Amino acid sequence: MSEPNALPALAAGAVNDGEDETSSDMASRHKKELRGLEMQHRSSLKKISKTAGKGKKGKELLVRAENEYGRTRAELEARHFAERSLKLALKAEADVLSVVDREVSFSTTEKNLDNFKASSDAIPLSTTRSGEDVIARRRSKNKKKKQDRRIAEKKRDESIAAEIASAGPSFREIETEAIVRLNDFNGRSLTIREVGSDGHCLFRAVGLTTGHGEGAYGRIRSICADALSACSEEYAPFAELPNDGTSDYASYVESVRSTSLWGGQLEIRALSAALRVPIVIFSDGSDGGGGALLMGGEFLDDVGEGTNGGGSPDVEEVIQAALSRDGDEDDHIRSPIFLSYHRHYYALGEHYNAVIICK
Repeated sequence: MSEPNALPALAAGAVNDGEDETSSDMASRHKKELRGLEMQHRSSLKKISKTAGKGKKGKELLVRAENEYGRTRAELEARHFAERSLKLALKAEADVLSVVDREVSFSTTEKNLDNFKASSDAIPLSTTRSGEDVIARRRSKNKKKKQDRRIAEKKRDESIAAEIASAGPSFREIETEAIVRLNDFNGRSLTIREVGSDGHCLFRAVGLTTGHGEGAYGRIRSICADALSACSEEYAPFAELPNDGTSDYASYVESVRSTSLWGGQLEIRALSAALRVPIVIFSDGSDGGGGALLMGGEFLDDVGEGTNGGGSPDVEEVIQAALSRDGDEDDHIRSPIFLSYHRHYYALGEHYNAVIICK
């Protein structure tokens, strides 16, 4: 199977100095190029999803495509920044030259002022008025050109806005809104904190919600791998291994530890046990799970929130226990972990973000 489209066309190319376009023209072109890159990226992801399926190879290709898109978009935005900077520099240079020209013109005018006064009486009045008419017509013509340009720019911007609006909300927006609404994020003062989509999303999200930061995903992976290895009899039957026997459970654990292998429910369960904290995964409820899945509810007592006398708490009790905490800086590291689960966030099929309590 061929590699996913690397999307080089829009990011490549020399920096446009913008001499032949206005600042508004340049801004409109930048919008179109970013929009075109996004649409090309979506098309590439759809093609990969159709041809590669939802297996491990398909996920790897999708992750690679997302990484390539991120790199290409960064290059495109860098070129846009360079073009805007060059445009400003050229304008500043033109302004300086204009000032110099005016000074030279003024100096020349002073030197010839006496000659002009001496000869002005010889110029017929009709000729003077004719010159004034020419200047007035030129000013009127320039003013009309500026007005026409503004009208054209406004129509172009309206056309771009209409095109974006006609596309309607994306699957990502629809799913995220469903997660927020179904799980009452607004009423609970919860918010989704986005993490990177480089295969480390689960571990980035856990690192963020435990107070270690998104960049601690390597440490979180090691904790997860240690738990998977220590309790292999419990976890091995649920590990997704190749059917051709090319990889065993030990290799799988090592992949969790040292590669960008995507983490799922098995890794969440292992992390819950290793950290001894409940983990709640919020979703849009399309899988029939009601919108929130609890793992490790038995660890609620370990974080000092148990209220059921040793029984197994339900997801609502864990959520309320986390919301009722006093927000102590040193205490929040042991708080129940909240994650959001997305199928369409990056068109990768599956993605995790962190969910943060806003107080």
